[in-house]
Amino acid sequence: TVRGDERQTPTVRLVPAKTLKGRAVDASGAPLADAEVRISYEDETAWEFSRQLKQYAEPIRTDADGRFEVQGLIAAMLFRVGFQQGQTVYIPGNVDTVRSVVTTAVSGPGQVVDLGEIQVKPRQ
Repeated sequence: TVRGDERQTPTVRLVPAKTLKGRAVDASGAPLADAEVRISYEDETAWEFSRQLKQYAEPIRTDADGRFEVQGLIAAMLFRVGFQQGQTVYIPGNVDTVRSVVTTAVSGPGQVVDLGEIQVKPRQ
């Protein structure tokens, strides 16, 4: 945190962003095709930064096999992943497993975080 009363010039260290990939499937194992991939950060500042950047980018969508890749994730920030297909929002069926993978992966910069196959369900 920069307060403005530091005696020395602050140093800002930039680190490479992360990439998230995986495959979204429904309860029967069918791919969640052509769904928008939605990332939301738990940190409010990271969330707002991401929201501002998304204004100028095409939405990231799953392919016909449910596969997706999201580049440019902010390193060392916890996030949630979800999907939207039409009016239906989907969330991971096993949130604890996904959270465990994401929590482990956020520690280092520039990594590819592979969630593998994620079974999703409509959000209630």
